Amino acid sequence: MEVKFADSFSKSIEKIIRANRWYNKAWSWICYDVPHFWKNVWKFRAALSKHYWWDYSGTLKFMEIAINDIVTNVELKGLEIDESRLKKVTAMKRVVEILKHISEDSYIEMSEAKHGKVIFHGFEFEDAKDHPGYYQLVDNETPKERNHNSKVYEYARKLEEQEWKELWKLLEGQYYKDYEKTVKHLTPEERRKDDHYYKWFDGSGLKGWWD
Repeated sequence: MEVKFADSFSKSIEKIIRANRWYNKAWSWICYDVPHFWKNVWKFRAALSKHYWWDYSGTLKFMEIAINDIVTNVELKGLEIDESRLKKVTAMKRVVEILKHISEDSYIEMSEAKHGKVIFHGFEFEDAKDHPGYYQLVDNETPKERNHNSKVYEYARKLEEQEWKELWKLLEGQYYKDYEKTVKHLTPEERRKDDHYYKWFDGSGLKGWWD
């Protein structure tokens, strides 16, 4: 059997070869990669200014900005069908919200919204009787106030732990074998007809957040 190739096939191969030559790669780097680099520097400026090798908050800020960029574009310009795309949008927005809570350290405020403001009388010092010439902080809290403040701080800590676990669960996503367990008794036609996958899918999973 004789195998023939159309002229368009040969031209496509030639185009691929030319694109991989050093001068074309250099031109692409100058025209596309460099401008994109500076665009990203501006986009991630807040994360760049907060990144230190000894602290994780800058790393989370990179994630917040990057995922917010993804969700903004997927929501407005995404080509995926709404059944799965909109669930991804919801999950990504929740991740961004949690990352903002962490970066802004807003858990005390969130707890105060539920239990009331932390009671603080200001700083007052008195002479330290056991150490002449030194001062000690005066504890002006009543037992009731101390109990109230403890409740606020405890709820803030609980919220922070819950959202930290939720964050990584959203990033990890669902386990595909769990889906197979729910539909193993159905035929392929039944699966397509009732959209079982889209009912099971909750939009989580960083690996699937692209368009």
